[in-house]
Amino acid sequence: MKIRKIAKTALCGLMSVALVAVMLTSCNKGGSSSALLENIPASACFVLKMNPQQVIENTGCSVENGKIVLSEKYTEAIRNINPGAVKMANDFLSMTEGLDLSSMMLFLTDMSRGRDVALIGAVSEPETVVKNIESITGVAGRDRDGFMTFSIEDDMMIAVGDNHIWFASDMSVINRHIEDAQEANLASVAGVAEFLSEDDALAWMVSLPKVKAEVESQGYSIEQELIEEDVPANLAGKIADVFNYNACVSFKLDGSTLCGRAYLVDDNGQRNEFGKMLNTIDPEFLANVPANANSVIAMGSIADEDVKNRIKDEADRMRGRQYRADEVEVLDFLTAWDGTAAMAFDTNDVVFGLDDLKSMNEQEIVMYIMQKIKMVAMVHLPSEMISKYTNSICSMIQAANMPFNTVDTDYYSIEVPNAEMTGYFGNKNGYLTFGNCDGEGATNLSGVFAGQRMVYYFTQEANPIMKEYGWDFGSEGVFRVGDDIVEFNVTLTGTTANFLQAIFEPLTNPETIQKLQELAESMYGRYNDYDYYEYKSYEEPDEYYY
Repeated sequence: MKIRKIAKTALCGLMSVALVAVMLTSCNKGGSSSALLENIPASACFVLKMNPQQVIENTGCSVENGKIVLSEKYTEAIRNINPGAVKMANDFLSMTEGLDLSSMMLFLTDMSRGRDVALIGAVSEPETVVKNIESITGVAGRDRDGFMTFSIEDDMMIAVGDNHIWFASDMSVINRHIEDAQEANLASVAGVAEFLSEDDALAWMVSLPKVKAEVESQGYSIEQELIEEDVPANLAGKIADVFNYNACVSFKLDGSTLCGRAYLVDDNGQRNEFGKMLNTIDPEFLANVPANANSVIAMGSIADEDVKNRIKDEADRMRGRQYRADEVEVLDFLTAWDGTAAMAFDTNDVVFGLDDLKSMNEQEIVMYIMQKIKMVAMVHLPSEMISKYTNSICSMIQAANMPFNTVDTDYYSIEVPNAEMTGYFGNKNGYLTFGNCDGEGATNLSGVFAGQRMVYYFTQEANPIMKEYGWDFGSEGVFRVGDDIVEFNVTLTGTTANFLQAIFEPLTNPETIQKLQELAESMYGRYNDYDYYEYKSYEEPDEYYY
């Protein structure tokens, strides 16, 4: 009964997202980014660059002769809901003819003027674009300042000319941007120009120097504000120095991989080496990691002397005041830290089917996951510090009259009451270690962490529950902090589909929609019953609850 309605809603929502992106899609890849940058003033404080074609193609659709072509799966899904909607969708998609918008750019040059924003894209066939806009809007174009323009209500101007299409609040904004760009444009800004010219699905740049200037124009100093918040002057200066750089972030879709990067770069193309705040990781920590660990994060010790001195100074200051001993002890811990900190998880045993999920309550699900996940956390400290903290834990356990076993020198295990699991703590291969398993050494990951400053690695096989809905792929990914960049990539495994294609196409299957509905109804019914029996007010009529 509700299946058709829910399927229609889900697919309409999916098509809405796709069609919005389609309107911004072109038939050519790359090539237009540099030309667009020549039309954006160097004073731009924010730029959002989009490549919707990359997104559309990654969903499994294609672009032919400047027109978007839906894949057979999407076409069939639309036909099953309403056969007439297929022609309507294809007619709408044909309106992309004449556009070259594989690289669109939305930008702002003055943060104090909200109407200063503009969007620009490239046009390969201006006459066709004008004709399509007239068909879509029902408004005839008007020749103005060398552009064919369209006024949409009171706050939108579309202008087509000089092989470009502009969107802004009015023509004066467009003309001002063009005039300013003739004096100095983003194409001449080293680092930023190269970044925005690359083939990414989405990228943006924020000019932090202009943000800083705006803050200072209001009578504030970022550095002074930090100092007033008890940040030491040397550290406040370091943090404030970040505002001398442009922040750049991007995402790219390449087949079954989604990757991204972020960095800080000044107008001369020099990057901030923020990653050197940390020393490189010592992969020896992997000896404590479960052999089948599929999620591991590790970071090197603090390398920046200002930060280390700040911790030491704070510890000395607290020792001279009436602070709790445990507060000072935490700072002593940080001061003594001389190596890698890491956590690892093995979630491979967390496997249960849809029927199991339906039959468990929230508490049972949490307990099941806690029992099945193997976890180890560790930090590298001098051996005397490890002994100190380990002995402290042993004393607390003895005071609670709980038994524990000696596994090795300064390394112990304890049975956790009512949880059916064993906990481990103490000195494991030179690391202060805590966990619910005894690591066997994930040595096959040494290449992932060696020479890096901070890394998060994960891999996951296809989840049995998600398989039932058509999402039958696993994933593998790495998040990495380098000397001057943050990078990540996630690759789907066990599938030949593109990244977005693998995610969206199952939603075109009516059986998937039906199963999702059944799961939602079963979960809602269970928790609704819980709410009814636990919280029902007998002063109110039963009809209120049904």
